Amino acid sequence: AITMTHHCVSVAVLVAVVSGNLYLQMEGEWETVYNITTSQCNATTIENKTADMTDSMPIAWFNRLDNQTYMIAAASGATFPNVGPSLNEVSHRCDHSIFNSTMNLDPASYANWQWLQSVHMFANGTGYGLVHNEFHGFSTLYPAGKYCTSYGKTGHDDFGCNLWSTGLAYTTDGGQNFEMVAEPPAHLVAALPYRYTKDQPIAGYGAISTMLQGADGAYYGLININSELGQAGGLCAFRTSNLADPTAYRGWNGTAFDINWHSPYSNTSSLSQLCPPLPSSQSNSHPCPRRLLDMGVSNQPKYMMVGQIGQDFLYGRVSYTFSNESSFDKAVLSWNEYTTLDLGLERYIKYNARILYAVILDNESPKHTADLGLGDNYELVGNNSAYVYINSERSLVRRRVLLTTQAPPPPPPPSPAAPRNCQAFEVVGAGTSDVNGIYNITRRVAENRPIFEKDASHQLYSSKGQWRLAHETVQVYYVPTKTNTSMPPPDDWRYLYGEVPNPASVLCIET
Repeated sequence: AITMTHHCVSVAVLVAVVSGNLYLQMEGEWETVYNITTSQCNATTIENKTADMTDSMPIAWFNRLDNQTYMIAAASGATFPNVGPSLNEVSHRCDHSIFNSTMNLDPASYANWQWLQSVHMFANGTGYGLVHNEFHGFSTLYPAGKYCTSYGKTGHDDFGCNLWSTGLAYTTDGGQNFEMVAEPPAHLVAALPYRYTKDQPIAGYGAISTMLQGADGAYYGLININSELGQAGGLCAFRTSNLADPTAYRGWNGTAFDINWHSPYSNTSSLSQLCPPLPSSQSNSHPCPRRLLDMGVSNQPKYMMVGQIGQDFLYGRVSYTFSNESSFDKAVLSWNEYTTLDLGLERYIKYNARILYAVILDNESPKHTADLGLGDNYELVGNNSAYVYINSERSLVRRRVLLTTQAPPPPPPPSPAAPRNCQAFEVVGAGTSDVNGIYNITRRVAENRPIFEKDASHQLYSSKGQWRLAHETVQVYYVPTKTNTSMPPPDDWRYLYGEVPNPASVLCIET
């Protein structure tokens, strides 16, 4: 799932420093949990698009009615679960979708394209799930230009025409079926106090974390604010004392959980429902908080949060932090600085692809329900069976993760840039093996840069401001993420039509 053909790969152990007493360390091989090439269910959306893929943060719960674990990484068309006795034994099920988007085409319904993201399950099979919703004004389901000038486009993050909100779903059979708690829009939990307007930028409340119980018995979580409409972006903390009631959820206003969200299509919406985000140092796009089991470490943090910030998506990294607060009602507002962990995926990422939705799930979490009254939501993390899960090319992969007190060595220094008088480059480690070798300078130039050549079928040259390892005018194998450089970058190359792994290095060997 890390390669174009979705094979597992083995990567050396990687570690990263974290503030406090613990360090995050990865070990072993990557494993494929869901392979979109071989396991995808034959289902399409009403837009005639593929319905089954990994398109959200992986979440899991244990259903004590049938003693099965359910794991999903929701898609907006239909959500087909991975089911088995434990996280180590799940398989993808195509016989039944546990949740389907309402697909109401009215923006005022807040029940349009939907992703089930945050489930809290109880032993009696009753559970509640927060639902990320998007109104896609660019969709071809609407008359051309009605809601969006960029009609029919798919890169909606770039041009907008997208309104986010959060709703509430429920189950009574342990998560085998979910539906909205009320007829939309009465299911609405959180929305901006602005109605959708044509060509608006992407904005709203969504990408919702797991909900953890605080010392006061209420449930707390984090919701991502994606906005350019009078609302600062970041993470909004929320609280509810009643999981079943969408009107009982309250956002943090900076001093108390007093923000009461309403639909702007009603008469009760106001600017007072704008949620001031937590400090930017605590923000990430898809927050994943976890409780830490006691590991016998002095002054050990009790909570950890995993997510992705900055360019983590592009480089196959995760960022994580800890909270030293004693209960989650306090921890949800107080996190340390983030630290980045390199997952070792950089040489397996396609150009312009993203590695998304990193979370940590511990296979043994349900075992602690009896002694701690927790665990059926896979919210606990220990050191025996925890894995980082992440979306790679719309498949789902995982790898073992450990918490340790041993500090890792510093990362190696970056490779130096090639001098402008370089006469030859050596390509090493490319999965398309005939690309490897020595490329000597020629008399030809492209874009005022020299063309280097290995043989008649392998050139290294610049086109449209970007260097290419290619068969000139025939096939482009690899390109670097950096553009407009005078000479080929030494590393960070990605495949277009080459095979993984990506080149380990493209280094000047002669001046």
